[in-house]
Amino acid sequence: LPDAAILILAHCVDWFYRGFNHIVDGSDGEWIFPQVRIGKIVAQLKKSNPDCPTWQDFNRIVKEVGEWWGEPGLDADAVAEWMHGKL
Repeated sequence: LPDAAILILAHCVDWFYRGFNHIVDGSDGEWIFPQVRIGKIVAQLKKSNPDCPTWQDFNRIVKEVGEWWGEPGLDADAVAEWMHGKL
């Protein structure tokens, strides 16, 4: 189960950058809510499954979308920080 959840969240990050950010006007701050929720879930999964090998796949997926978006070095730790509103 952690493997599937980790990969689903990686694709949620991808969706956030490639989809959500293109359809929502974030000037009013509404954009932060999905990001904070994704960050909280990733942080909890990292805490409960820190050695799961699927984190390598997660990091590969989010690194790719981060580079596409202009946010190099995006990884699970950076996404987990989203729960604090760190963008």
